[in-house]
Amino acid sequence: MEIAVVVWTFSYAFGAAATTVALKLLWTQISYLTLPGAPLFYFLFALAYSHHGRYLTKRNIILLAIVPTLTVIIVLTSNWHHWFYTSISINPDNNLAIKEHGFWFWIHITYCYTLLAVGAILLSREIRRTSIFFKPQIAILLVGAFLPFIGNMMYVFQINPIPGLDWTPIAFGLSGLILTWGIYRFQLLNLIPVARHKLVETIRDGILVLDVHGRIVDLNPAMQTITGLSTKQTIGHVATEALTESPELIKRLDSYNGLPKEICLGKKGTENYYVLQILPLDSRKGQPAGPLIMLRNITARKQNEKALRKAHTELEERVEQRTKELKVSNVQLQQEITVRKQAEEELGSHLEWAQMSY
Repeated sequence: MEIAVVVWTFSYAFGAAATTVALKLLWTQISYLTLPGAPLFYFLFALAYSHHGRYLTKRNIILLAIVPTLTVIIVLTSNWHHWFYTSISINPDNNLAIKEHGFWFWIHITYCYTLLAVGAILLSREIRRTSIFFKPQIAILLVGAFLPFIGNMMYVFQINPIPGLDWTPIAFGLSGLILTWGIYRFQLLNLIPVARHKLVETIRDGILVLDVHGRIVDLNPAMQTITGLSTKQTIGHVATEALTESPELIKRLDSYNGLPKEICLGKKGTENYYVLQILPLDSRKGQPAGPLIMLRNITARKQNEKALRKAHTELEERVEQRTKELKVSNVQLQQEITVRKQAEEELGSHLEWAQMSY
């Protein structure tokens, strides 16, 4: 996209300096070698940035590229049919080209505006659902898109203080400066919400972010499931007021001492166990920005431990019962041995007496 803008800007500058209609048309044709692709690239970027990458198929991209490709061909052959420009003249006051537009120009403009508008809508929706830490990045992308959009509308619909001057290249220049600042200031192309979405939105741990005033600024789907609250019900509200259905969590937040703690949440019969951990967050300036609260579900582990303790207890009871049975059996055996000895002794006595009688 930026390459298309650079080519367009330089071509427009040379075209503005040209003194004949033929040269101005030539530089316009050169600029349109890349210009029609700029809105398409922006739209594709917005799709990927807003987690709609599944639509970026080869087939869809080819279909979207049909109008820009036809636009390039029509502009290059404009002298033969005048579908894009019906006439071009030079304003003697400022040497700028005054162009009358043909029907394909309006098809091209409608197509470009549609792509830019849909891309802006996708990014606007992303602002509403993304973390507060990434909202400035998306806002910069929106400003970067709207400046050229407004500049082009001023030219196309002749809301123009300087007749013939196309404000779009100038607006793209300002947009480029804003985006460059965003890249260095907010790491625009590195810390993108796509990575945040993949990590935070799909992680099984519940994550809750508060600001320094204790207000909720973000929570992931896992935390929404744990608390039973949506982002609309929580973001912007003080945590102690929003989490009234989780009093144990509020209690632990107030008494947290920096070490991971086990906590039980939920109603009786449907309790879940979690490990609570709170991490301090710093702003980009190194100042405290509020805590990040994490809840890791350990219900399965606790259930396994409970089952293990139960099995251990049952085993001890069985061993104890078996020991008692063995003791009873041992006593009975000892008694049987004693009775047998007595019987043997009596039998021996009778045998000795019988022998003495004979």
